[in-house]
Amino acid sequence: MKIKLMPAITAFLLAGMAMCTALVQAQLAGKGGHSAWRVGDILFQQSTSGQCEAIRLATGSPWTHCGVLVEQEGEWFVCEAVQPVVMTPVDEFIRRGKSRPVAIRRMAAGLSDDQARIITDYALAHVGFNYDLGFRWSDDEYYCSELVWKAYAAAGIELTSARPLKDYDLSSPVVKAIMEKRYGKDIPLQEPMVAPGDLLQSPLLLDPLEINRKR
Repeated sequence: MKIKLMPAITAFLLAGMAMCTALVQAQLAGKGGHSAWRVGDILFQQSTSGQCEAIRLATGSPWTHCGVLVEQEGEWFVCEAVQPVVMTPVDEFIRRGKSRPVAIRRMAAGLSDDQARIITDYALAHVGFNYDLGFRWSDDEYYCSELVWKAYAAAGIELTSARPLKDYDLSSPVVKAIMEKRYGKDIPLQEPMVAPGDLLQSPLLLDPLEINRKR
């Protein structure tokens, strides 16, 4: 019986994945039938991992992971800093989202061709770099929002100001446990950082409803 059910279950799951992607694309496409994706779109996820729970508590935002959209040979990928930095097919990225699939933000002023190229080149150049468990503001390793921020910065766009670790809410036992594990007693309170929730609130970015309102 289980063997007979497997094709049906597989088909159901694949249909669900396709529906998630279609819903996200519909948010961006609007009534005008415009192409859904644009290079540089930033996709945000909610996650249930231990680290992401600490990020949620420290930042006050449910959005704890993000990546930047690039196009390669007609296919869309999210460049994301996991371990290591990888190019993830956009539908795969979307179906990993918790609750609703993803949040999407796009530059209000749009990107020039040069800016889109620079963001893409920056993303591709850092594929394979290690994930930065220490959340350091160096260029040796990257965490998710740092990678997105620096890809935009390379194109001359500062999405938001980095702020020191001490500006986040570090009071939760979950956050304290993560920091102790990563840093011991030498916590880098002055280390500049940028969280996914910081990027999400950038005044330079539009959400899907605002994107369609402008059209």
